[in-house]
Amino acid sequence: MNYRKNIKISPYLFSVFCCFSLLFFPVFVYGELQTIHLPIMIDYSFLQSSIIRQAFNKPGEKAVPLDFGEGCGGIELWTPKVGPDKDKSMIKLGSNIKLRAGLPIGKTCIPLSEWEGYIEVFQKLFVDQKNMKLGLQTMDFQTLTPQRIRTSINPVLVDIIKTYLNPYLNKIVFDVDAPVKGLQNILPLFFQSKDQNNARSWLSTLRPGQVQIKQDGISLDLLMDIEKKLSQEKFVFADTLEEKQDIIKSWEEWDAFSVYQVHTLTGQPVTEEERNNILETILDARYDFFQKLEEGKLAKDFVSQQFSGAWQTFGPVMRKYLTKQHDISSDFMLFTAVSDVLSALNKTGLNIGINFNRDALTKLAQLISIHGLSPVLQYSHDVDRKLLDFFGLGQIAPAVPVPSIYINEIEIPGLSSENVGYNKRNLSYFYPLQFFLDLSSSRAFADEKTVDPKQIKPWVFKKDDFDPYLERTGRKLEQAYADVINKKRLDKRYHVLFKNLLLATAWQETCWRQFVESKGKVRPLESYNQTSVGFMQINVRVWRGIYQPEALRWDIDYNIQSGCEILDLYFQRYALRRAETRTLDMDTLAMTVYAMYNGGPGQYQKFLLRRKNYKYSKIDQLFWQKYLWVKGGQLNKLSVCLIGK
Repeated sequence: MNYRKNIKISPYLFSVFCCFSLLFFPVFVYGELQTIHLPIMIDYSFLQSSIIRQAFNKPGEKAVPLDFGEGCGGIELWTPKVGPDKDKSMIKLGSNIKLRAGLPIGKTCIPLSEWEGYIEVFQKLFVDQKNMKLGLQTMDFQTLTPQRIRTSINPVLVDIIKTYLNPYLNKIVFDVDAPVKGLQNILPLFFQSKDQNNARSWLSTLRPGQVQIKQDGISLDLLMDIEKKLSQEKFVFADTLEEKQDIIKSWEEWDAFSVYQVHTLTGQPVTEEERNNILETILDARYDFFQKLEEGKLAKDFVSQQFSGAWQTFGPVMRKYLTKQHDISSDFMLFTAVSDVLSALNKTGLNIGINFNRDALTKLAQLISIHGLSPVLQYSHDVDRKLLDFFGLGQIAPAVPVPSIYINEIEIPGLSSENVGYNKRNLSYFYPLQFFLDLSSSRAFADEKTVDPKQIKPWVFKKDDFDPYLERTGRKLEQAYADVINKKRLDKRYHVLFKNLLLATAWQETCWRQFVESKGKVRPLESYNQTSVGFMQINVRVWRGIYQPEALRWDIDYNIQSGCEILDLYFQRYALRRAETRTLDMDTLAMTVYAMYNGGPGQYQKFLLRRKNYKYSKIDQLFWQKYLWVKGGQLNKLSVCLIGK
């Protein structure tokens, strides 16, 4: 007998079974799950603010666990300070304290003891996963004099502390639910529309895990469940034009966000070392982007990698200064939590489709916006005065009128192509990625009259003008060098070295040329990918916001002075401040600084590694030859690249 023909399943029962499966067995839908760890850092300033709000809530930020007016005893604390204990195993709450104990007899109080000094309370931090809170349990305390010297107090006062103060402080809790809900609201924006439902599903499983006490704050490990199959999906490079366009757009929006983070720090007492570290991070990120773009090695998670790396520099500085602005403290905590989680997600190596887009980054920027600073993220090449002030760069005014918009070339009567010199390095031919590297999405062409041909003509090299041309351009370089020396910041022992470095850099970059000519039309000398321009080949994308692109193109003085400023930056702020530099001879130091000029601050260590392994790059070798010629006074050899012999 065929029993299969007699078995019938009610449609109603089948529907109930499916709903039951969806509710209680999500693994049927999502596959096998795994738990990932997403640590976020909660600064002590936030803990301190919460403690003040809950316990030190009397006028003057005072805490009164036992009121002096309600009996013979009393406890009063003020000026709390929160941090780790020396072993980083407990929270240490320090505070000024005043204690009084007495014996009540009828309506009279007989004073027994009174003391005023300083107390340090040591509290264990624990996680209440059910209620999404962190709690404190007082374990010990020690008393000190107002000068912070250990001291003992009357046992009666010790009993008052144990009876009233410890339970009072044990009531303090830190809410984790609010920042978790904030993460669940904002993080889906960092996914493409088609992936946002998955992201919300993962984020719905966020819950607190272990907590660790560290020097700068407490690290709370958030746990999140995702499909295990994601750990097996590998990141790949962008292959199609559309994929590359998406990454470029995403990167530009992140770069604009990085600049906005700098804006939020303007006016803060950020140290010079911190400013230099931030500038190094931005420059290295930009150089890395253009190198990967040129090599065709843009990974689909490239922007996520750069965000994670940059946050290691921005995070500590922003936490140090922006938490002091109480009006943004709660939002700022969410800002740091989102940034921590985005960075942690990148470090997991999971291909979950993080997408850095303008809407998401703008929402993140709004969390740290302050009065007068609109969170508008715009990738612009305009000079950014806030950047100039923050980094102390770019305070150079164009010497001649320059156009405000892009001009490709101008016509100068009287120039003959046969007499303009050796044009082996004609740097303006078509480049496959030129579409992405234009100064703007659509270049505008201005009236040629905005550039004065008379100002340009002396700087277009002609074969029969070799010696006078070298004299004219040499004076420009001498003036830029003198400007650095006159600031009196560079040690005298480096003066000759810096001058040789400047001359050799200009030689290596452009053979001392600002312009090239073809058929009577003159244009600024550009690199093959049209990112670097002029006498010193300033990369307008890398130095976006610092230098004016059109002035770099059409003003030789502005270009040379800007390049000299960049060399000085790498020489004094980076090379001379690093311990390894003390072991370098002058010539090696010059090569190291040029490597940074050519490829960003990260080239410092990379060049020293090449030197150690005797594996110099072609650029290293070419610069070395020019440097030796400059050092030996053989500037006449410029004819090799200017004339061709």
